[in-house]
Formats: sequence, C-alpha cells, structure tokens
Amino acid sequence: MSLTAVAPIKAYSNTLNPGASVSPGAGAGLPSFNSFLQDSGQEMMAIGRSSESLSANALLGKSNLTDVTTAVTSAELALQGVIAIRDKLVGSIQEIMRMPV
Repeated sequence: MSLTAVAPIKAYSNTLNPGASVSPGAGAGLPSFNSFLQDSGQEMMAIGRSSESLSANALLGKSNLTDVTTAVTSAELALQGVIAIRDKLVGSIQEIMRMPV
C-alpha cells in the first residue's frame, strides 16, 4: 500500500480554504482509514511470521545469521510503529473525553 506525496498536500490545502465545499467523491482513490489499519496490521503480521520462520531455520542451521538479524530488527521496528500508533489513538481518545460538554 502506498500513498502519493500529493494526497497530504491536497488535504493541507483544503484546510487552508475552509469555505470550499467538498464533493462526495473527493477522497476517491485513497484508502479508508479502516483499510489502512487493516493493511498495516496484515503487513506487520507477515513481517513477524517471516522473522519467526527465519529464526526457526537458524536454529536448525538452515538460515544465515545476517538474514535472521535483519528480519528480527524489521519485526521489532514494525511492532514499535504499531505501539506508537496505538499510543496516539489512546491519547486522542483521552483528549476527546476531557473536552467539556
């Protein structure tokens, strides 16, 4: 899944012009937030499975140690990214809960 660099620029320019109306198909072609999270989760799980497989093969003497280290580091970075996103979501929800009614 990849987003072009133009999408954030268009979103930012739309915030600069609050009087402009948004057409119903304005976000067409861009993935929804739900599909983004789902795709990211599936990608993270694939990275984790790959690193587990390489680690198991290394224990059997079938994998290169460099490949195992790279895969485990990649899985660790993916997990840290997921944790960072989770922390931001929890923080946002807590901020919304603190808003006066």
